[in-house]
Amino acid sequence: MFDGIDLTTLITPDAEEALRLYRDFLGFRHEQGEIPDTEAFRWLWHLPPEGPLRAHLLSRPGSAGGRLRLVEAPEQPRIQRRRSIAETGPHAFDFYVRGFSDMHARLGSAGYRFRSEPQNYQLFGTSFAVDECLLEAPQGLVHALVGYLPERHRCVLSQHPDEPVSEVVAMVHVTDDLTAASRFATEVLEAEMYLRETFRGPEIERLMALPDGTEFTMALFRGPRRRNARLEFIERTGAADPDAGPAPHVVLGCAVTDLDALRRRLSGQDWGEVRGPITYSGGASVFSLLTPWGGLFEFWQRTG
Repeated sequence: MFDGIDLTTLITPDAEEALRLYRDFLGFRHEQGEIPDTEAFRWLWHLPPEGPLRAHLLSRPGSAGGRLRLVEAPEQPRIQRRRSIAETGPHAFDFYVRGFSDMHARLGSAGYRFRSEPQNYQLFGTSFAVDECLLEAPQGLVHALVGYLPERHRCVLSQHPDEPVSEVVAMVHVTDDLTAASRFATEVLEAEMYLRETFRGPEIERLMALPDGTEFTMALFRGPRRRNARLEFIERTGAADPDAGPAPHVVLGCAVTDLDALRRRLSGQDWGEVRGPITYSGGASVFSLLTPWGGLFEFWQRTG
């Protein structure tokens, strides 16, 4: 059924800031896109009913999933405050980076901010260490930049030696109910939980600018072909700021092997609010699901 996040949509009041990062620094290929039926997609994505939508599609050559779509919706709030794992909602996109130190220096010289200096730590649940830093990204998101390890990391960098940055290899969502989110991933999406670990220690605290002694649980999910991008959940940890403001508006797009079977499965229990399907582009259908734990998904039939 599920085989990774094919298309992550970030809805923003102004796409230029995000375009500068993804296109000019991370090297994504950019093309102008069209929203085929603005009114229908506003309804599908839980947006106000009126107003223009402008889309920008971003991808890596040869990637199987992990694309980005920026949708400019002028009425959306501009989120400038950095978010933490004490606040539920979309939290991070992850990327593998070739030439990790050079990329960190280049972004810093261009004025981008990081949550901490790069950290090297043994990845929990594995036998190897990674270099990682957290980039403060558009609309309150953070982006985990992880030094690429050819023998460990599955992404387009293995096939494209001149590319500096991978596709989106994971989308991270903070949830109040890790059990419900995990059940959704395994029972509805039929994804495989391949890691569930408690993250702790001084390197993690420094990396994420967390108070001493903080620990949190993270669960990671993939499909049978283990394509990018993963779906990851963090269990909310810490006291939420009452003035935190809105969460980023992110839609996780998944092509599935049997769209009708997925709709039937969703009708069996209260997995969330289903909208659609709507039909566009020569008969293609898509529907959305807003889950009780806050994830917003869209699904369409996989071809090929």
